[in-house]
Amino acid sequence: MQNTQPVVSILVPIYGVEKYIARCVESLFGQTYDNIDYVFVDDCTPDNSITVLKNVLSNYPNRKDSVRIIRHKKNQGLAVTRNTAVAVAKGEFLMHVDSDDWIELNTVELCVKKMIETNSDIVYFDGVLHKPNLTLPIRHNHFTTKIKDETCRILARKESVSIWGALIRTALYINNKIVLKEDLNNGEDYDITPKLCYNASSITYLPESLYHYNFLNEDSYSHVFSQKKWEQTWKVIEDLHDYFSDKGQEYLNALITGEGDVLSRILIDIGKYDGGKKYFNIIRQRVKQLDMRYVDNPILYRLVLYIPSYVLLQVYCKFSSLLKKKVK
Repeated sequence: MQNTQPVVSILVPIYGVEKYIARCVESLFGQTYDNIDYVFVDDCTPDNSITVLKNVLSNYPNRKDSVRIIRHKKNQGLAVTRNTAVAVAKGEFLMHVDSDDWIELNTVELCVKKMIETNSDIVYFDGVLHKPNLTLPIRHNHFTTKIKDETCRILARKESVSIWGALIRTALYINNKIVLKEDLNNGEDYDITPKLCYNASSITYLPESLYHYNFLNEDSYSHVFSQKKWEQTWKVIEDLHDYFSDKGQEYLNALITGEGDVLSRILIDIGKYDGGKKYFNIIRQRVKQLDMRYVDNPILYRLVLYIPSYVLLQVYCKFSSLLKKKVK
């Protein structure tokens, strides 16, 4: 495409991704779309991620003048890093890509074409989840262009809550003053995606698997519970409740469904390691406050909400893990 096409900012947070970043930036610099503004935010990464980035960039001299590397003076976390990137984005549209993931080489071209054709504020697209010895599709199977319905689906976590997998009109952030709270470094996607959707004038869907989500290091993160991780996730729930409290009961009912999903995942997280007992009662109190009429998550997640003791939770988690292995 020619440079008369809209500028697209690709926003990439960098921290501790030396092992993966080469594949990521090769997919970004190799895009078939020319008019791209690359923003890399170095959140004081302790490894050689930036060196790897610069080495790859040397192989793409045509991209050199379009690349900015912004370094934080101190480590501030993912939320601030994303805010930094959005604040300096030059593009009419922007796209978030995490630095351990990668995208198809025609991603930006296809998304801009769809954005212009439909005059949308957001173009959602599909992806692929990469796990050890397994790849799974990430699809928007029940997407609707109705803003209210799709926002409720995101709040209910029945639709992808990830900030990646979308081309977004930058004005959505700016005009509606949408920023992440500085201390929300876990679940920050869930805090911002329903707000963006709610404020959009038009949304559309491109049924193409363009984003590759790297979940190969899942054992080092997702299977370890921490109180800080849970507290940040719950702050997201509280922030969403505040934001949608005056926007209609349907949004709040959808958020209850989302709360049920989050609490189910936290309980499963707790049940997978021996140190989770002291948190179990805290989470159970949250569960008791739910209006179960609006909790209609998948049955295996709903059942977790009714488990009365930590011992039974551990048994359930071990059983479900074995079941999943047999299914695979």
